[in-house]
Amino acid sequence: MGNLLDITVFFTLLLALTLLIERILEVTKVIYDFIDGRFNFYKYWTTRTQAFKHQLIQRVEAFRHTDSAILHAIVKRFDELILNNQGTYGGSVIVISADAVRTGAVRLMFKIFGVLLGILIAYCLHIDFVDLYNETPLDAASWQHQVHLLLSGIGLGLGSGPMHKIITTLERKQKDRAEAKKQQRSGT
Repeated sequence: MGNLLDITVFFTLLLALTLLIERILEVTKVIYDFIDGRFNFYKYWTTRTQAFKHQLIQRVEAFRHTDSAILHAIVKRFDELILNNQGTYGGSVIVISADAVRTGAVRLMFKIFGVLLGILIAYCLHIDFVDLYNETPLDAASWQHQVHLLLSGIGLGLGSGPMHKIITTLERKQKDRAEAKKQQRSGT
């Protein structure tokens, strides 16, 4: 991968693949939501919420004799992670709904599915964007190349937002490396 056109096409392919994975996940989520509603999975999510409530009560009881500021920080973090309310919760009463537990679990499940799908695509198409850092290409059978494919697949599966940040970082690093070589040549 030497010239600018090859790198631009490669990055465009990466973004297109992440968008494809996101669309596959959206369609799969709609199918899951239909099956969830059709077969009354709300009973399962209500049971999971009750079990989660008991686990949370046990953890809060463990902190009963600690500083209330620590407990408040834990409750606030729970609110941010499970209920996805960043910074809006000011009280100390924990309210858990089956819908919030379902939403968090489904979000995690589909994020894992997306990463697995990204890894599958990276291995099938031999997409290795970590190799852009290397001066010499790695042997396809080496364990380092396999790790690069795994990392590339994880990057693909996380979605277009994180992939865009990865591409921006790769471009910046490549530009810095080119400038360092240019300075090294002019300095010697």
